Parts: sequence; C-alpha cells; structure tokens
Amino acid sequence: MSGGLWLIRLVLMSMLRSRVSLFFTLAFPFFLVLAFGYIFGRDRPEVLRFTSAQLFVTVVVANALFGLGNLLLELRRKGVLRRLYVTSLRPWAVLSAVLAAWLVLSTLTFGVMLGALEIVFHGGLVGRAPALWSLMLLCTGAMAGIAFLLASIVDRPEGLAMGANALFFPMLFLSGLSIPSFLLPEWIQRIGRVLPTHAMLELFRGVTENRPLGGLRIVYGITILLMGIAGFLGALAVYRWNPHQPLSRRQRVQLVAALALLIPLPWAGSSLGQSVGYVRRWLAPRYVLAVGHVMDGERVLPGSPVYIGVLEGRIAFVGTSVPEDWRGAPVRNFADLWATPGLIDMHVHLESPVVPVFDPTMDPDDRIRHDLVAGYTGSGVTALRSFGDVPAPLHEVRRLASAGLRPYPRLFLSGPIFTAPGGHPLELPAFRWMSPQQVARRVIQVTDPASAREAIRRLLPSRPDWIKIVYDSGHVDYRTFPRISPDTLKALIEEAHRAGLKVAVHISKVEELRDAVTLGADMIEHTPVDAVIDDDLLAEMRRRGTVVDPTLCVIENVMGRPSRRQTGREDAFILARLMKPLREALEQQQPFDPLDFVPERYRALAEKSMDAYAAQHTAIAQTNVRRMATAEIPLVAGSDAGNPGVYHGPGLICELEALARAGLPSLEALRAATALAGTVLGEPIGRIHPGFHADIALYAGDPTTDWTALRQIRWVVLSGRIYSVDDLLQ
Repeated sequence: MSGGLWLIRLVLMSMLRSRVSLFFTLAFPFFLVLAFGYIFGRDRPEVLRFTSAQLFVTVVVANALFGLGNLLLELRRKGVLRRLYVTSLRPWAVLSAVLAAWLVLSTLTFGVMLGALEIVFHGGLVGRAPALWSLMLLCTGAMAGIAFLLASIVDRPEGLAMGANALFFPMLFLSGLSIPSFLLPEWIQRIGRVLPTHAMLELFRGVTENRPLGGLRIVYGITILLMGIAGFLGALAVYRWNPHQPLSRRQRVQLVAALALLIPLPWAGSSLGQSVGYVRRWLAPRYVLAVGHVMDGERVLPGSPVYIGVLEGRIAFVGTSVPEDWRGAPVRNFADLWATPGLIDMHVHLESPVVPVFDPTMDPDDRIRHDLVAGYTGSGVTALRSFGDVPAPLHEVRRLASAGLRPYPRLFLSGPIFTAPGGHPLELPAFRWMSPQQVARRVIQVTDPASAREAIRRLLPSRPDWIKIVYDSGHVDYRTFPRISPDTLKALIEEAHRAGLKVAVHISKVEELRDAVTLGADMIEHTPVDAVIDDDLLAEMRRRGTVVDPTLCVIENVMGRPSRRQTGREDAFILARLMKPLREALEQQQPFDPLDFVPERYRALAEKSMDAYAAQHTAIAQTNVRRMATAEIPLVAGSDAGNPGVYHGPGLICELEALARAGLPSLEALRAATALAGTVLGEPIGRIHPGFHADIALYAGDPTTDWTALRQIRWVVLSGRIYSVDDLLQ
C-alpha cells in the first residue's frame, strides 16, 4: 500500500511539472468554458446547460488522449518506468497509480470547469455536481484505458500526436460534440452512434438537461466501463518498461485482440442493453391493478373495483375478483380512478414540430423523444402511426421502446409519402426549406404506374408497416396542386398489397374517395369537405370494409382563419407537454391573420367570406362523419399531429373532442381511439382483455361521459410498467 501511495505521489509530481499535462488539466478546460460561455451562454442558462455536456465530454477526451498519453510517454522516455522495473511493482500497479493520479487531477479539472460555469455564467449546475463529478470520473477512466493503449504502442511524441488526432477528431465531429448530429447525413449519424463519445454525451446531457434516460443510463454506463477495462487490459498486454524495447510477437497478437474488442463494444453495449430489457420484462414480477371503473375498449365493465392482472407486460385476467393463484401478488390500488386502454393515434407526423423554432441548441431528435414521452405517453397515447418520416432513426426508437429502455409509445411507421411531382405535401413551407435529398427521404414522387411499382419495391428494405399515398388535387376555390392518375394509384395499391402491406390514401373530395375505395385502398385519411358522401359510395365502403380516419381536428384548424385556430398558447395541458424552446416560441408568437393585409373598408366582407368558407367545409366534414357512423363504416381516431395547432399527444384529445362535436357518442369515439384502432393495426392493443398488451391509461374522471376527464390523466401503464404522468412530464 505504501509503495502504491508513493508511486501515486511520484506521478502527481511528474504531472504538475509537465507543461502539457497542466495545459490540458487547467488552462484548456478553463478557456474552453469561457469561449463557449461567451459565445452561446450569456444570459441564457438553458443554452449553457445544453453546451456544457459537450464541453465536459470534449475535455475528458482531449485530456486523456493528449495529456495522459503524453504523460505516460514522458515517464517511459525519461527512464522513470525503467527504474521502476527493478522494484517489486508490476505493470498493473504502475498503470493503476497513473490512473489514480489522473483522476485526482480530473477532479481539479472538474472544479475549474464547474467554477467557471457557475461564477461567470450562473449555469445552475451546482445541485447536479455530484452526478456530474461521478460521470467525469467514469468517462475519464474509460478514456484513460484507450490513452494507455495508445501510449504503450508509440515511441515518440509525434507518433502519439498522430494517433491521438486520428481518434479525437472523428469523435469530435461525428458524435455531436462540435456539429449537431441532426445536421449530418444519416450514414454518418449511424457511425457517430457507435463512438464512445455518443454514450458519454447522452449521459452528461441526461444530467445537465435533466433528460430521462431510463434503462439507457445503465447501458451507457456499462458500455463506457467495459471500454475502459478493455483498453486497460490491452495496455497491460503491450506494456514496455523501456522505450527501445520492441513489441514481441505475443504482444502484437494481444494488441490486435484488444483493438478487436474495443471497436465493437459501443454497438455491442447497446445491443446488450436491449437484450437486458427483454430479459427484465420476461422476469418482471406479476401484479394486480385494482381500478374503480374500466372501459375495456368496447364497453364499460360492470362492478367496482375491477381487478386487472399483469404478467410479463401482458394482461392475464380482468374481473371483479382475484383468481386463487394470484392471491399472493402485490396489488396497486387505483380504486378512485377510471381506466381505459392506452389511446392509439392513427395519424401523426413525428418529424413536424408544430411550432417552427430556429434554435441551434434544439436537436430535432431530442424534440421527437420529448414528444414521445411527455406528449404522447404523458397524454395516455400508448401507440401511434406516423407518416412521412425518415424511417431509420425511428426504427432505433422503436427498438428502445420494445426493450423497455424508455417509455416510448408503440410506433407504426409508413416511411416516405407517395405523391405526384409537385403534389401535396410539397407545397407546404417546410419542404421549401429542405434540400432535394431531404425531401426525397420524406416524399417519393411518382409519375406513372411503372415508376410507382418500382418505388414501392425500393422502399421495402426500410421495412414500412403501411404505405401512405396522397390522392388530392386541392380545391379550386382555395389552392390546387398536381395529383397522381388513377392508374398510378392502382399500381401503388396493387404493388403494396403484393408485398403484404396495407395502404392508407389521403383524399379531400368525394370523387377522390370514390376512386380510392374502388381501387382497393384499405384506409382513407381525412373525410371529404367538398360534398356529402352519397348512399351508393357508403354502401360500397361498407361492403369492402374500408376504414376511415376523419382527422376532424386538423380540418377545423386548417380550414379556419389562422388567428382563430387552436394555438395552445393558453392551454396548460398542452404547454406542460411541450419542450421548453417550443413553449417559449409559442408564448412569444403572434397569430398571423390574413385580414391584417385587407383594406379596412373591405375587412368585414372578407372576414364574413372566410368564416363562411370555414364553416361550410367543417359542417360538410361533420355531416360525412355522422353519415359514415350511421352506415357502420369503421372509424378510427387520428390527430394529424404536426399540423398547425395540432400538438403531439394532446392532438388526439382534440380529435376525440371534434368527433364528439360532430355527433359521435363519447363511447363510440373512445372505441375509435382504442379497440377499433388496435384491430386495424392487427396488434393485441386497444383493449383491456387477457392476452393483450398491458397498455392502460388511468384518469381522475369518467372519460366515457365527460371529455374533460381525458385531461385528468394521472398514471399510464405501458407494457406493464407503471409511470406517473408527473414523472413523464419532467
């Protein structure tokens, strides 16, 4: 023990006498904090907290690769290690002493950075100092293993600099440390996610921004720890006391083995984490929910309380008594609450933020993750179907949700939308700001049946769950745009069905609805607003089993004057579920009203005309919903969230309220958002019934008779895991 302490003291003194080590320990982090703080964080603590995670990771990586690696090289070049060779100290003791001394200096570095962040910029991170310090020591230890391995291979400072730069700059530019990852091409983002700095950055942001990581915190931590251990063992294998001592053949083999272990570790760690999530769910204890009243997706169950048994993420039994073999299971008492199946939103656009925000610190992927947890799950929506998104990132989100690592709702994805060249949705402003490559990842433009069939075949490797087609030419009295031909629509539907995929077709007029139904569309998105659906078409829809998603909420918002749309600015339920930059932008924006550009003498006439136009189309849409319900056409609930005034999560509540205004009974509207939607998706969701997934929403009021009860959600059960809504909103 005394020899080890003596060695730690010796290494510390060597570090304090090394200008390179002192620079990377004290000067570099201090000036980095000042530079980034004055550029990004002056008078904006939330921006500084976002940036501080990048600063901590950058300092950890640079200190280890350049500072620690240089120190070990100097100890060998100056003969310190050679003199230690004659002592009883073994290589592991020497490297451990160097690591211990470096952790002491890293604590000093942490103090310098935190002090600058607090004293100069008032970053508000003092309360999180213990967690940040622990993370810094963990990441420093992991990078120390890589630095040891590098310094054990090279003989000269030039070689160390080349190796350190070869490792440092890919980590700096590919994993989001210097350039936001969402600005990079998708293939580069995939590379960045397997670099160790990605896991470190996620962990630090989880602390600095109070971002919920769930089980990923353990996965990332274990991955980083394993990397440090692998690097340390590799350094021991190629350890040399003398700089002139060449690597033996055995050491070269061990070096290759260590590198082969280090490279796939981040990927393997993520995969292991997901596997652990599956095992954890398999080993999950069973329990019983005691709920005051239950709407099971079809009807309100008699009796109170109602007991729901949950085992391995599925519902095992539902009844007014607990089976004999479940008597020993723990009981969660919600006897004063109402339960419904988790709601299902059948039409969303996850990549659209609703509120346009130009903030370089807001990663769109972070916004999507926030909307999934706080917006959807926090509103009782436990499954959704998204259209027009880039599929690869959302497939990763789906894997995390399936493993139970984050409280994400179940995702059903269509990938890009099919439309005519220049057709809807390409007229929207968001697409004008995108590059042609970005547009092509979200919208596929087809010109004829042959190109349509080929486009479907090219999309299949991305594993879509549905196909979304736009068959809409706009409105003569509003705005028109190109539309695919009926033959092209038929080719798209036939090719999708040949691949085993169902098709949803976007329409806005009765003529388009008739074509889509007769050509074999499985589902219709939106309802006609130009005319009332005739009886013959309703009969054909019923005969074919065509499903309709009316999306009345978005029709009411888009057809109406912008200044009268639902903005959410004064809706506490919506504001509580928005990411902070979006909430601030919403509170500061003034609603645009085209009447402001109309001369005052014509304004009253223009206002009357616009209001009459909106009222007419909304009334037609509501009439069509009532007629379809009377004709027993299957109706499901989709919000079209991502459009103006239709927010991710709360938008589905807006849709259910709109269906009620159209005359649908409350229970029928709830069926549209639960049992019917689950049936359409072909998954065991949307019902509180044995064998179905345990996705349940718990409310303080009765949502079957009072729509305001949907805003009184208290708890959400997702795949058997129970979440407090207050926790989800954090």
